[in-house]
Amino acid sequence: MWRVLLACVVLVLLVQGTFAQNTNSTSALDRSKTDWSSFDPAAALAKASQPPEDLPLKRLWTTKERVRLLHGLAISANGKRVLAIASDGRPQVYDGDSGKPLTKVAENLGLITHAALSPDGSRGAVGLASTEVVTFDATSGKILHRHPPGDAKSPKYTLHIAVLQFTADGQHVAWFANNGRLQRADIISGERINHLFQTGISGSLITGLSPDGLVAAFLYEPYKRGSRPKPVLRFLVMPPPGSNQQPEMLDRDYGDEAPVAMALSPNAIAFQTLQGSFLVQHSLHRRLPPGARQKAYGVNHLTASRTVDAQLQISSDEKWCLELGRGQAQLRRLDMAFLPSLHNLDVQSTAQAALAADVRRIAVVDQDAHLSLHALDEEPNLPAREFVDTVRKLIDEKQFALLDKLSDAMQDDPEPFWFSPARPKHSQFMDKWMPSDEALTDQWLSQRPESKAARLLVVRRLVSAGWAARGTGFAGTVTEEGWNVFHQKVTEAHAEMNKLLAQDRPPPEAYMWLFDIAKGESWSEDECMEHANRLMELSPQYLTPHLCLTEKLLMRWGGEAPSAALYAAWASDKVGGPAGDALYAQLVARIAAYEEKDLLRERLQIDWDRAYKGCLALQDMPQRRAFGVLIELMMADAAGDSERLPRLAQIIDRERTPYYALPRLYRFRFEKLYRDNVDRVVAPGNKTL
Repeated sequence: MWRVLLACVVLVLLVQGTFAQNTNSTSALDRSKTDWSSFDPAAALAKASQPPEDLPLKRLWTTKERVRLLHGLAISANGKRVLAIASDGRPQVYDGDSGKPLTKVAENLGLITHAALSPDGSRGAVGLASTEVVTFDATSGKILHRHPPGDAKSPKYTLHIAVLQFTADGQHVAWFANNGRLQRADIISGERINHLFQTGISGSLITGLSPDGLVAAFLYEPYKRGSRPKPVLRFLVMPPPGSNQQPEMLDRDYGDEAPVAMALSPNAIAFQTLQGSFLVQHSLHRRLPPGARQKAYGVNHLTASRTVDAQLQISSDEKWCLELGRGQAQLRRLDMAFLPSLHNLDVQSTAQAALAADVRRIAVVDQDAHLSLHALDEEPNLPAREFVDTVRKLIDEKQFALLDKLSDAMQDDPEPFWFSPARPKHSQFMDKWMPSDEALTDQWLSQRPESKAARLLVVRRLVSAGWAARGTGFAGTVTEEGWNVFHQKVTEAHAEMNKLLAQDRPPPEAYMWLFDIAKGESWSEDECMEHANRLMELSPQYLTPHLCLTEKLLMRWGGEAPSAALYAAWASDKVGGPAGDALYAQLVARIAAYEEKDLLRERLQIDWDRAYKGCLALQDMPQRRAFGVLIELMMADAAGDSERLPRLAQIIDRERTPYYALPRLYRFRFEKLYRDNVDRVVAPGNKTL
């Protein structure tokens, strides 16, 4: 009997322990979740809408003596040491905190083109014009090793070094020549590892090395007679030291935008492009299953530049990317590439620069050959970043009610966020930050069947899938299967859209997708205008549906020649005043992005005077001034106004107008316009010279 009683007691204790353990686990899980009881969507939105305060880089010191221009500059990862080439041509090490000269290499090594410092600043390396690499002790100035440009198996060659850097552990120095030869050497023994790995490429556009020195990347243009080929991104993946693996060459599709700088980290590669885009591609140099690679896209907040002088570096924790260009720096979180902080640099012109992203320091040689060091004391705090983090957390924790409140708070507001002045807040929120994952939206709608935001995400997913199947080419290039999938998805999207439009006060953003459906279903102008009138009742200044309907009325989508311009005038008249003129300018800019100049000037019935008035109205709005200046430049080109072009380019140059104000569709054209016109002179009383 006592055995039965003992068993019952043990069983009770086990059940209690299990219950307590489950209760503790549940409590821990509950504690890990965010307490949203005090979250105020309207207050969070208002805070994120405020532009950040100016936070310039602080100049820490400037040398009195001059250094060599364009002959090598480096800063250690910890920012404690700076290496420049003194006026006598010898490597000189400076203290990063005070600017005090510390050590100079006694020997004159020859013409130096590149310089590098180990992460702790204890060792240095320079690359010579002969492609010889020399390493030295940065404390004593003593030469450690010389690495000649060739060996017994490969004769000396006349090339130049493209990249020279220390590995992240400071144990090796790695360099990459412009013809694709990647070499590494042990800093202590001087032994070369995996040296003279040849790719057969005779030249490259831009080049980068990973922190471990095992991966080199370069963009090159394969030779193709009769046409300019598309750039190819090639990776050289070297095996770890001591491994029996063979080196690999991996080619990856890059894209259409011209690159001007790149940076590599162990798991990411970042690009800055001539058209003002910032791209981050994660694990691009690793063999992963299809779909496993992630791509982030952002826009350059730096001003347009007359010369290609962009530089960028990814921090060792892969959280930040520091970029430099034309007297400005920007700091981006890699997981939020579209939202950098912008910081002015107290330098008139930068001849050479070196970045230390880990400590937010920048060494600069200015136009007068003086060396200076500039720094951000702390990570910039952008309320907009906090807002995006909050949105992501709401999504992760499936706080659908709060997401609906956020969406409702901004759905009718035509005003943009400060960092995206070409689109309304709700468009940015829905299109850029909200996922359209089918499982998520199904769960969302099962819990909140009347959710307008969730229904809009379903429409976006279906319309996007339809266009992906169809492709962006002309109708004659679409396959039968592509058409079938396209029509199926558009039909499904239209059914979901009808549910959304039947609700009380649907979001104006829905009409953008409705007019996208109109393209696929070949609606008549009368059908389109019926919905345009409803849009005018909801939010007449809400931009994105007007842009989409303007595109729908172009001749390529079945409209008559003047249809798009006539719609732009009708919508703008409905708004009226300066706001109506501003809307007209934005719609005409969209037409100009698609149509040829002769057609714009002769057949489309565009009121250019009103378009210019609209640009001026945009320039009077603090958050849209940059956008107004940039599209006026494009408008002047479309209208053939040769006297207005240089004046606007010089305003852009003087005010450091940033790229980010322009939608991507426009930036390809803008870059050439700016460069072609910024140095033209308009003499008083004369025509453009």
